[in-house]
Amino acid sequence: MIDHKDGDGAKSTHANKKPSLVCRGISNIKYYFQQRSAEKKKESAIDRAAQSTARATWAIAFLTVVTIVVG
Repeated sequence: MIDHKDGDGAKSTHANKKPSLVCRGISNIKYYFQQRSAEKKKESAIDRAAQSTARATWAIAFLTVVTIVVG
């Protein structure tokens, strides 16, 4: 008599299959945003305000250049 164990004869092709490129990309993006959120929670309010002001300054500078070029 042949002794059969569960899963010996029928190997799943799903177990060896890598996740698709899209799934890996989404996982990487989610991981990036989770890390970014964790870093933001560690920052003080003064640092967050300084970064916000710096971003606003760059946005104003960019819009000024666009206005000059269009004018």
